[in-house]
Formats: sequence, structure tokens, C-alpha cells
Amino acid sequence: NKIHPTPLRFVTIARNMNQTVLAVLGITSGVVNTIGMIPYIRDVFKRKTKPERASWWIWFVLAVIAFVAQAQAGAEWSLITTAAAILALGFVACLSIKYGYGRFHRRDALSLGVALVGVVISKLVGSPLVALLVVVTIEIMGWSLTAVKTWAAPHSESLNTWVILSVAAVLGVLAVGSFSFTQLLFPLYLFLANAVLTAIIIMRRQVVKRDAEDVLAVSV
Repeated sequence: NKIHPTPLRFVTIARNMNQTVLAVLGITSGVVNTIGMIPYIRDVFKRKTKPERASWWIWFVLAVIAFVAQAQAGAEWSLITTAAAILALGFVACLSIKYGYGRFHRRDALSLGVALVGVVISKLVGSPLVALLVVVTIEIMGWSLTAVKTWAAPHSESLNTWVILSVAAVLGVLAVGSFSFTQLLFPLYLFLANAVLTAIIIMRRQVVKRDAEDVLAVSV
């Protein structure tokens, strides 16, 4: 007699297929994120792009905190997106010391201190969401520094990089594979931050031309 598959077997196959799809999305997101940083790093060495120092260092530290919080929340394949971001952020943060723009202020140290306090509180209450909410709030503060600089000097950022990073973030969101707000929070923030910065670059380049004033605006 032919043995017919049981409903349970179909469920198992579907789950395995779903995990495979999530794995592909997560790995692809990490690869795309890494590829997206290549033109940025190239432009930094060519001095076409000037990373805002405080932004990149804040992003790097907070991405590490976000990675830990996401892992505690049960995230799996979407962690690849954050891991790839950590490597890229750390590298650019180091480059910004020599090739970057801006300087650290007391508010930057305060931001990181608040983030660490948020992590401690999240541990005490047993909620990774608390840590992620603090991280995203402070991330936005760091992002605003680059957004302001980009508004004034849109040619000081690599458009290709932010477009590609937006795509990588979308893949990271899809790699979550659930409607868990805690797991979706950081990938969604990455997408919105990258997409808005992309829009700023495109819009402002229609108004601000690359000239002496533009270069002077970021040559600090």
C-alpha cells in the first residue's frame, strides 16, 4: 500500500522550507550590506565622502548592543544583517578618525552612557525590547548628525551605498519571518534611516552643486 504523507509531515516540510527562505534572505542581506559599503569606503579614501565621526562611532557601539538584544529576543537569520552592519560601521568609524568630519561632543558620550544604562535596565526587567528602544532612540540622534551634514553637503555622501543599504535592510526585515515587534524594530529602523538619507541626497543634489562651498562645508 502507498503511504500517504500525514498533515504533520506537510507542516514539517513547510517549516523547513520557510527556514531555508529566511536563511537565504538573511545571508543575502548580509552580502548586499557588505557590497554596499565598498563604494562608500572607496570614496572615503578618495576623499569624496566624509563620514561624520560621532555618527559612525555611535552607530557602531549601538549596533553591537542591538545585536545582543536581538539575539536575546530570539532573532535568527535577521541577525546576519546586524552583524554585517557592525563590521562595516566599525571599519568606517576607524576611517573617520583620519578622513572624517566633525568632532565628538559631551552629548555623544552622554548618548552612549544612556544606551548602556538602557541595557542594564533591560537586563533587570528581562526585556530586550527596552534595550532596543533605547538603542533606536539614540541611533536616531546619531543619524541626525549625518542627515544635517548631508543636507548641507549632499555630495559628501555616497548615494550608491545608501541605496544598496536600503535594499539590504528590506531583506533584513523579511528575514525576521514573524511579526515580532522586538525582532522587527531594529531592521525597520535601518531601512527607514537608510531610505530617508537616500532621499535627502537625491533631493538636495538637485539644489546644491558640488563646488568650493560644498567641499568647504565638510572639510573640518
